[in-house]
Amino acid sequence: MKAGTVATSLLVLAATTFPASSETLGWGGKAGEESAVVFKSGLNTSSAVIKLKQDGDDAERYCDYYLNADDIPKCVSNILENPAKETYTANCLTGEFSRFPGTHMQFLGRTDKYNGDLKVPEYPPEYLIQGEAGNILDDTSASGYSLMFEIFGALCPSRVK
Repeated sequence: MKAGTVATSLLVLAATTFPASSETLGWGGKAGEESAVVFKSGLNTSSAVIKLKQDGDDAERYCDYYLNADDIPKCVSNILENPAKETYTANCLTGEFSRFPGTHMQFLGRTDKYNGDLKVPEYPPEYLIQGEAGNILDDTSASGYSLMFEIFGALCPSRVK
């Protein structure tokens, strides 16, 4: 067999053996609360969309790392009866973004360039995000800042460079 044929055969095998995308994105702040990205459209535009759907691997991580389930196969089966599905949207021009159902936030940009009226936390993160209640999120797990920043960064990567 010629070297070119072997290389081509290996490429075809690799392309058919592995999933097209193993990208995941968080939907919660706890261990294992992430799911596979199944759809992306309009990133860095006024109508950016990312959709997630929990698959077997995601459910297994959730059962193992967060729920510490004794019977992981049963836990996975139960979760996959009603898998987590999330849709994230953003207007990357205005910084407004949401995760369904109903969480609306606004990315305000770099902290050192902010000159708005909202009270900035004493120890602010590098980028500011306005929460649903109108407050600026601090950089703690309780505020959900890390997850919201991850979501906005996935929808509007050019805004967080």
